[in-house]
Amino acid sequence: MKAAITRASRAVSAFLQEPMSYGRAEDIWRREARRIDAAEMDALRAAHERRNRVLREEIRAASILADRLERLAASARPATDPALDAEIRAASRQAQRTARALRSLTGAA
Repeated sequence: MKAAITRASRAVSAFLQEPMSYGRAEDIWRREARRIDAAEMDALRAAHERRNRVLREEIRAASILADRLERLAASARPATDPALDAEIRAASRQAQRTARALRSLTGAA
C-alpha cells in the first residue's frame, strides 16, 4: 500500500507546482483530508487521465500481440521430422492459449 501511495503522490506531483508529500497523498487516500484544493483536484484528475491513457495503449498493444500470435499459430507448417513437428504443434497451441489469455485480459472478443 505504501508503494502505491508513493507512486500516486509522484504521479500527481507532475501536475503541481510543489510536489505532493507522501503524508498528503495518504490523507487523501484514507479520506482524512479536510479539504482538497482545486489545483490538487485538477492534478489528481490529470494523473488519473494519464494513467488511463497508458492503460488504453497497453491494452491496444496486447490486442495487437494476440492477433499476431494467432496468425503465427495458424501459419505454422508441419515439419518432416516428427519431433520437430510435435514441437511446432506444441508451440502453436501455446501461442493460441497465450492469445486467448491476452484477449481475456484486454476484454477483447
